[in-house]
Amino acid sequence: MKWSGVVPLTSREAKRVESNPKLLKRILKSRAAYRDKARGTGALKAKTRVVIIGCGDPDLRQLSRDSPTPSRLSEFVVLAVASSGANKLVNGDNRIWHLWLSDAAQAFLQGRQDESERSGPIFMRPPRDPIQEAAGAFPAELYQVVGNCYGLSNAPRVWFNRVTEELVEHDFHIHSFDKCLFYHVGSDGLLDCVLIVHVDDFMATFSSSFDKTILEGLFEWGSVT
Repeated sequence: MKWSGVVPLTSREAKRVESNPKLLKRILKSRAAYRDKARGTGALKAKTRVVIIGCGDPDLRQLSRDSPTPSRLSEFVVLAVASSGANKLVNGDNRIWHLWLSDAAQAFLQGRQDESERSGPIFMRPPRDPIQEAAGAFPAELYQVVGNCYGLSNAPRVWFNRVTEELVEHDFHIHSFDKCLFYHVGSDGLLDCVLIVHVDDFMATFSSSFDKTILEGLFEWGSVT
């Protein structure tokens, strides 16, 4: 609900969907996956992730599902710039560069579905296991999927499209050799930031002249180093 990936339907709307043979086929099941992030060492760190059973997607065959990952060369480029920048050797402007590592929180809950690739709306039947029932996490009978959700076959692509749109909106350029390599040029015409995106992980290096709040405000981050 926080990421606007699903919208609850009223009981009347849910009955209308379930009474329509075409829409009934567009209801996807879901399940809650539970795990201990501590992996049995120390105090329990409980985590739940609700996952749609995406193999039942009625539009599965017509969805674009490819999503790029950066090349090893691009990774080395970022590290080379970071190393040179740490020694004030980039651009010849005597500015120091920093390395920035982060991962986006709940990445596959962000982004919007491409309606042109779908034959109609899709819906999620929420999980109804004992824990979910006790928590009252999904009070509605049925939810319409309007954004992105874990388990959808096109979730990685929807997320990457969201990343690209956000970075381009903040004046980053996509490198012609690698769609996952982005760079930013400052008002003085000099390179001041280079970053790569690997699914929900980001590695960036930036000059002391670059506004770091741009990176900080791109997404909600799970961790930043």
